[in-house]
Amino acid sequence: MADYISDVIQLLSSLNRLTVMRACLDTPPFTALLKMLQAIIKGKVFDAEMYYHEMTHALLESKARRVSGNLFIDYILYTIIEVPNSFSTAAAQGFIDTPVYAAMREDLQILLNATKLNSPTIQRYLELASGDKMRSQDRIAELASAALGGTAIKTPARDAQPKAEAGIPLKYASFSCLSWDYGEFELRDSYVSDAALEEIYLRCLAKDRSGLIDDLWNFFYSYGTGDFLKYNVFEYAPQESEYAIVPYKQSIISYEDAAECLYEEQREQLINNTIAFMRDDEVNNTLITGESGMGKTTMVFALLHALQEVRLVKISGRDVRAVFKLGELAETLSKQPLKFVLLIDDCDSNIEEIERQMKKSMPQNVLIYCTAVQQRISHVFQSYIRLENLSVAQFARFIHKKLMEMGKDIDVSCVTNAIMDYQLETHLPFTYFAAKQVLRELLSKNN
Repeated sequence: MADYISDVIQLLSSLNRLTVMRACLDTPPFTALLKMLQAIIKGKVFDAEMYYHEMTHALLESKARRVSGNLFIDYILYTIIEVPNSFSTAAAQGFIDTPVYAAMREDLQILLNATKLNSPTIQRYLELASGDKMRSQDRIAELASAALGGTAIKTPARDAQPKAEAGIPLKYASFSCLSWDYGEFELRDSYVSDAALEEIYLRCLAKDRSGLIDDLWNFFYSYGTGDFLKYNVFEYAPQESEYAIVPYKQSIISYEDAAECLYEEQREQLINNTIAFMRDDEVNNTLITGESGMGKTTMVFALLHALQEVRLVKISGRDVRAVFKLGELAETLSKQPLKFVLLIDDCDSNIEEIERQMKKSMPQNVLIYCTAVQQRISHVFQSYIRLENLSVAQFARFIHKKLMEMGKDIDVSCVTNAIMDYQLETHLPFTYFAAKQVLRELLSKNN
């Protein structure tokens, strides 16, 4: 048996032994890889070439982060680190399941050894398989079945003659395997856990992988799994027929923007409470109230800029189905090692049900902030923040301060006149939105 056939069968057989990570075999890149390896074994070189390019397409279209400089290695790193599995989810909760732990150690060795497969090697396999040496198709099929099924390979009798099938002469075959290489190791985008991720990437790619299984367990135990490694703000929203925690796609107001600075004392109260939460000190679930547009939601989002380690999950207080699933959401968050601020936004219409849900035992790693228009007293909230309408003088001082920070020295009287004009025209209160509008108009007039 040719050496390259032995290498291909060995790789195919090892992938078939995956256990904890077995689900990856059903993903498009690995499905195409398995078909390609089987086609090489059977001598179906043009099928193998087609599956190679199908695999390359799947790698390009996958969610794998571009980090290692090689598409296939990227996908294996993604599979090990970013796709939750029984090992990573147990580690995130601080558990060691001994059989899963042992199986994951073997899976790591299989997948990381598979990273040795590259485009030039596959092209060489195709060229060798297309040589003019005659092959017995029945014999090759037997080898493939043995690799996949674990059966013994029968040795043919010495006088047995293989059935001759015409091979493809190399001079007629021209293979071109688009390279999977694209550069050097580099973090080409930004994930919230990058400091730890870079270290674990390098550990996976190192020649010495002793202790890697323990490093991975500690990583998941400290930083969680899945999208929690990538993002710090999420929403609990309907996905088809179910609700799921998904990355928050809408633009987030920057910490330097206006709203939280309108109410400095209240902002400090919220930040200090959240810092106490991060330190495992005594904290208060808080109800934030004020008229629409006062900056209640923005004040909570601003925490993401002041406290980078916070994870925030937003839920619509108007969504009755989501409100009824608060307990389910809290249980999901409890299985991660991270701290979560749960923002229940605009909750006036369902506040009583929200209070009932909050009376249930909430996990220690979840802090709840609710926003509403109406003030109310409830024993489920330990503190309250009220954003009152500002006077004209307070509003003018704030806008003048922002203008000075932008290098625009505009007289306070001009600012006051602009505020009065805005209110006469819109009949709206002095809110965060109003601040942005007045600032925009003053800047356009003075540029």
